[in-house]
Amino acid sequence: MSHHPREWDLALRDSLRDRVVSVLSKDRRVHRVVVHGSLAAGSADALSDIDLRVDLRPGITDRAYFLELPDVMDSVGPRLIDGMSFAALPAYAGTFYFEGVPLLWHVDVGVIPADAAGHVDSADLLTVQRWEQRFKMWIEAVKRCLRAANPSADRDASIAFDTYLADMKARIAKRIDTSPVAGTPSHQLSMLLDMEIAWHRGRGIGSARVFEACDALRRDVLG
Repeated sequence: MSHHPREWDLALRDSLRDRVVSVLSKDRRVHRVVVHGSLAAGSADALSDIDLRVDLRPGITDRAYFLELPDVMDSVGPRLIDGMSFAALPAYAGTFYFEGVPLLWHVDVGVIPADAAGHVDSADLLTVQRWEQRFKMWIEAVKRCLRAANPSADRDASIAFDTYLADMKARIAKRIDTSPVAGTPSHQLSMLLDMEIAWHRGRGIGSARVFEACDALRRDVLG
């Protein structure tokens, strides 16, 4: 695979999207699967991920289906990270990063119940601490950094990245001294990744496969 996102084989992303849609569509609990976001709008670029929506059949609760999504995704292929999109709450949305696919091409699966009775409260999930979230944030920061650095990017992209980076650093600073982090955006992200990997390894938390995949992304797109 090429090291530059513009040269990544987009057919690989299309193949992943099609495999996930096929698996979800065959689930008897699912009424329909909808592709949305930039892929559906025709505005996707080489950095765009895969956004899907699953409309459930009556009698199926969103929480129950969301919690079983990792088992459903087993039919798609091996994964590096399973998680959820906290930005989607109170709705449920699973986030999946597959092996052999650029980390920036993760799959988001929003879960929509057939009616109000099909929604079960998700507030308790905000209290769940998952180590994967730290690396998901870093991957998202890399994507925003690349978009902001694009010569054709507008000012909003730069503001979005700066805001996201500041928020991420503030969160990390609750556990790690981030005062040495300085320099270009790429250098800051590189330092933050090293800090996160060292912190998690020091506590026996996390997966070496995820650390290595993030390190490979760093080498490929940040230099």
